Amino acid sequence: MAADDGRWERLEQVFDAALERPAGERRAWAAAQVADDPELAARLDRMLVAHDRPGVLDAPLRAIPEHDVRARLATALAGRYELGDVLGVGGMASVFRARELKHDRSVVIKALQPGLAAIIGDARFADEVRISARLAH
Repeated sequence: MAADDGRWERLEQVFDAALERPAGERRAWAAAQVADDPELAARLDRMLVAHDRPGVLDAPLRAIPEHDVRARLATALAGRYELGDVLGVGGMASVFRARELKHDRSVVIKALQPGLAAIIGDARFADEVRISARLAH
């Protein structure tokens, strides 16, 4: 389907209008709107099915108890950091005060919930690390 033939605009308009309807009525309503164009109807139906399919971001993150996070971190960071108090626990991460042993300085360690790193991606997490490193804690 060429983007310049006006069909893409029609597809977008009908798709947006379909999303305003109750979920159970969308596909039939949309099919009726583009009944004169079988290719457009098929593409629109695939888009609506994909829109209604739950994605990874629709599932709630499973919170891990703070003591489990602490135990895993202590093992992973042994000999390099000494964990201190928990500063906060949320749906995305747990944050701990810590001491970097090599340079004897206070740091903050943020431990993401399992699976979240795969969702947000390495680049976004690296950006957050760079931004956080500039803050005066």
